[in-house]
Amino acid sequence: MKNSTPTPIKIDKELLYWLKGLIIVTIIKKGTSKEEIKKRVDEVVSKSSKRDIWKYAGKLKIDIDPLEYQKKLRNEWT
Repeated sequence: MKNSTPTPIKIDKELLYWLKGLIIVTIIKKGTSKEEIKKRVDEVVSKSSKRDIWKYAGKLKIDIDPLEYQKKLRNEWT
């Protein structure tokens, strides 16, 4: 296994704030009915604000090829 450090990626502060808003946790205990689960999921989805994510397309400035970076990370496990 190669011991290499991944290249850090700079992320715009507005994009980071937007990404933090996407994380939603709903705890569903064992034995919860399907109807209750659907109700909770629908509730979370209805509360989430709809954002235009296309304004972030192409904004991430990196000096590496994303596909090569992904392959490199995957190969670290082999």
